Amino acid sequence: MKAEITGDADGFLVKDGIGKKESLIEKAKEDKKAFESLMKDYVKVLYNYIYTRIPNSSDIEDIIQETLLSAWKGIGAFNYSSSFKTWLLGIANNKINDYFRTRYRHSNENLATFEDYPDEADFTEGSDKKSDVSRAVSMLNPGEKELIHLIFNAGLNYSEISTLTGIPPGTIKSRMSAIKEKLKKYLGEDYYG
Repeated sequence: MKAEITGDADGFLVKDGIGKKESLIEKAKEDKKAFESLMKDYVKVLYNYIYTRIPNSSDIEDIIQETLLSAWKGIGAFNYSSSFKTWLLGIANNKINDYFRTRYRHSNENLATFEDYPDEADFTEGSDKKSDVSRAVSMLNPGEKELIHLIFNAGLNYSEISTLTGIPPGTIKSRMSAIKEKLKKYLGEDYYG
């Protein structure tokens, strides 16, 4: 049984026990404006996720556009087997993989090296502590940075990350434990003493 969704002064009225976000997702399956409204909540998450893996800002913008276009074309197939954010980041992950495949096949350039990625410390404002943590995170390898981003910036849990990456939740948990140990080592006793 499909839930009934009707409009009201706030946008969408929830019926049959589904929440406002789910109502908007259902409406976005048929309405461009609802889709645009839904995506406003996710563009920053997409940008930050893609930024962790792609060194060039114009390429990031292209991948965001390709991700949004694929999401628009595929939203009718979204079936709530994962969270919407996980589904959307999965599309972005596929577009990033396409980017690297295309770049590898059609270019004499090597794939981006660790040094090509922007230093996260350059974009951090605020306290010295925040800057120290950003510097410590910048010393992690790209895969570790991605995991940190998915947990702390995108707000995904281990199960959602597992769905997105194909890595078992137990492996993610052990990798996070190793990352925490690295960060303790980088930050020193001032933070963990």
